[in-house]
Amino acid sequence: MIKYNFFLILIVMLGITFSCGDDSITNPPKEIEQDITKYELLYGELPNPNLPADK
Repeated sequence: MIKYNFFLILIVMLGITFSCGDDSITNPPKEIEQDITKYELLYGELPNPNLPADK
């Protein structure tokens, strides 16, 4: 029984050791694209709010 527990712990430790890697070197982050599409707010029957103009 102790022999099986030792092998189980060894396999788990090896799995944790090899799964912890630095992926940032091999897979650099992708650049984020901004969506600059203007959005028209529709208020239905509500009055238009007093919003400042965009700069």
